[in-house]
Amino acid sequence: MLITHTDCRIISPEGVMTRERLERDVTIFSRMLTLRGIPEDGRVILKAANSYWFVVSLFSLCNIAVSVTVVDEQTVLDEVAQIYDEAGACCILTDSDLELPHALVILIQDLIQEEAVHPDWVGEPKLEALDFSKWCERSDALILYSSGTTGKPKGIVKAGSAFMENIRHSIHAMNYLPSDHMLPVVPFSHFYGISLIFSWWLTSCSLIICNPKNLWSVIASITKDRATVVDANPSAFYTLLIKQEIFLSRQFQNELIALSINQLRLVFNGEFDPGSGRTLAACLIHASRLRSLRSLLLNNLAADG
Repeated sequence: MLITHTDCRIISPEGVMTRERLERDVTIFSRMLTLRGIPEDGRVILKAANSYWFVVSLFSLCNIAVSVTVVDEQTVLDEVAQIYDEAGACCILTDSDLELPHALVILIQDLIQEEAVHPDWVGEPKLEALDFSKWCERSDALILYSSGTTGKPKGIVKAGSAFMENIRHSIHAMNYLPSDHMLPVVPFSHFYGISLIFSWWLTSCSLIICNPKNLWSVIASITKDRATVVDANPSAFYTLLIKQEIFLSRQFQNELIALSINQLRLVFNGEFDPGSGRTLAACLIHASRLRSLRSLLLNNLAADG
């Protein structure tokens, strides 16, 4: 699967990153990981918070065609060690320092700094379209572990080709468009979050990265970065509902109403009509629940397949 999209970007706290910048960073990370001895038939654990560098790390691992095991960023050390042994991983790529003497731990920040401090060593990479074809051929391309909050962490194995085919079906069902500004309000380490990253990439739209735990960050992204698609789990929208007097302030309502009707139609999935008499909060929750429930159904279908 050769990816040649030309009109996608990432809007994040680290700045606005173009497709060319992403491909350059992925090329450099891929080279660094290979030089650190990660074999193509290896399995790497990815444990990090939502960020631009999470996307770079994920795509770098796919680019070198390793099996990617994604764990929740809040997974405790003992559980990470258990997953490392159980999965037969050769490395942990993470944004937090983990004291696991028997494991090879690579810090994402170290790779970032190494590129900045030793640009001559890194060299100017030859930019090529990212190619995940070999990764898609793996029967164990993606392994996602639960956080273990309700018991022992459990791994779910996804074949690369089946996973990507499901992403294409999801894009069609959710009607994602290249003109969209996609705002995921879910951890990238979850199946829903991983799916949205690939949905963004294949749609070739804009991806907005915020702190999903901070609803002020979500609201700022909707208004400032002009999000057109907000994908989240039901609990996030429930929080918005019970806190509507705080989060959906008059100023926020005015800012949203000031956006174009087309923008509102996309934000609220076609459910918001300024002349209908329905409150903004009701429209937001109603439309978002529809989108969330449909996404969850699609994900459940993928898990069953």
